[in-house]
Amino acid sequence: MAEIAPTETTATDAARIPEAGRTAAVRRDPALQPLDSRPLRHVHHGQTGAMWTAVTLVFVGFLVGGIAMLLGPNWPLFVIGAVLCVLGIAAGLVMQALGFGLYEKKK
Repeated sequence: MAEIAPTETTATDAARIPEAGRTAAVRRDPALQPLDSRPLRHVHHGQTGAMWTAVTLVFVGFLVGGIAMLLGPNWPLFVIGAVLCVLGIAAGLVMQALGFGLYEKKK
C-alpha cells in the first residue's frame, strides 16, 4: 500500500481563509479547498420553540380551513382556521421577542 504524505499549510494559505468557524488546516490540494472563502455560520433552520409553535398553529389553521372548504364551504369554520393562522404567526413573533427564537432580545 502507498503511504499518504501529510500536506503542508503555508502562511499565505492561512491568511486567505478567515479563522471564524474553520478549525481544519488549509491544505495545498485544490480539491480539498473550501468552495467559499466566507466564514461559516451556524444555521438553525428555524429549529426553535418559537418557530415550532408558529408552524404548528399555522398548519392546524390551514388544515381546519381546508376541511371547511371541503364541507360545503363552511364559512364560520373557515374563519376559525384563518384566525388560527394569524394567531400562529403572532405567537411565533411574541415568543421570538421573549427569547425563545433564533435571535437574541435587543437591549
